[in-house]
Amino acid sequence: MPFAFDITNPVDTFLIPNYPQNERDHRKAVFDSLEIEHDTAEGYHKFGIGDIAARDMVEDEMVIGSVWLLTEGGISAFWSHLVSTGPPVWANPDARSDAPHLDEQSDFTGTQWATYDTITPTGSFPDEVAIDFALSPYKRVEITADSDISNPINLLAASGKGATIVLDLTMDGTGGHAITFSSRYHTGGGATLQIATAADAITTIYIKKMFDDTYLVTTIPDVKAIV
Repeated sequence: MPFAFDITNPVDTFLIPNYPQNERDHRKAVFDSLEIEHDTAEGYHKFGIGDIAARDMVEDEMVIGSVWLLTEGGISAFWSHLVSTGPPVWANPDARSDAPHLDEQSDFTGTQWATYDTITPTGSFPDEVAIDFALSPYKRVEITADSDISNPINLLAASGKGATIVLDLTMDGTGGHAITFSSRYHTGGGATLQIATAADAITTIYIKKMFDDTYLVTTIPDVKAIV
């Protein structure tokens, strides 16, 4: 419900000595607190959101304790709050001490699952199979024509960091389609990659981002059930 504080009540003629001023002080303190990030007319939270430039444009209108949802910085948004004014100083609230951090070792007690990213080739000649690092590390694609595995896109990590993609490549019911790899892919010893090209054949391809921003590729061709 909407907040409707009247800091002038109760009046000074109230029966209990000193109570009116104490009550007014209390109401003002509560009102000032709510006014920082609450709409006192409608009764809902109102947090600023946007990048650093948007946040800096409204600093002069905020008071110490104001919260901003910062959308600049990569994978997800995070909170920052105003700790000082003149000039404004923003800080990032500390995460829970027992929460796992992306920049440290974490002891997971359960399997970390990811949904397969199904790739749709471009339909050009040869078909282009896009490897997008911003999506799931597990990928699958059905090959219906000669195809090229393109250089990866959307690398969220800076140069000098690694990541691994697993691609399940399946030939269609015709098979026989040639597979090539773009310029930044490498193999151990420069060996030719083995790709199963029979109809409905499956090849699992491992793509590892190297330190120098090239990609090491290994393949397991003709994946079949154990007999």
